[in-house]
Amino acid sequence: MSDYRPQFLAIARVAYEAVRAYCATAGEHHMREWDVAPPWVHDDWHDRVSDAIQPGATPGLVHSRWRARAEAAGWKRGDIHAPDRLEHPALVDYPELAHNARVEWEVTLVVARTLAGEMLPGVLDAPAKAPIIDSAQVSQADSAEQSVAQLEPCDNEDKGKRHKGRKG
Repeated sequence: MSDYRPQFLAIARVAYEAVRAYCATAGEHHMREWDVAPPWVHDDWHDRVSDAIQPGATPGLVHSRWRARAEAAGWKRGDIHAPDRLEHPALVDYPELAHNARVEWEVTLVVARTLAGEMLPGVLDAPAKAPIIDSAQVSQADSAEQSVAQLEPCDNEDKGKRHKGRKG
């Protein structure tokens, strides 16, 4: 699917800005505008889109792939998002993310799959070239999806918790 990089980046831009807008509604302003974000952010979101359009993708599975890439690149869990120290609060299992952080992954998946369906005809129907995730992570992500399905809408009480890596 690398032949689709320009389209993936266009989709990534929209998904990123949708998540950025969601964060702003929760009083969080840690994401810079796409046009001023560093190139590694664009690459990261390209990969998120690629993962999100795989058959069977769920927010938990896409998060697990992102987490694996981040940890392989040397990132570790931290209380705040600190790229200069390679620390991120979302480097936890999906069920342990706060409500708002889980919503970010849901928004990413919905936007990516919706736009890919419009911009890349047939791509969503194509079989996966390789499993998106191993079977041990699938059972973990399945329980995460059940948890997400049971969530109630977030309120301002969640605002300060979303990047703490704890359940909301």
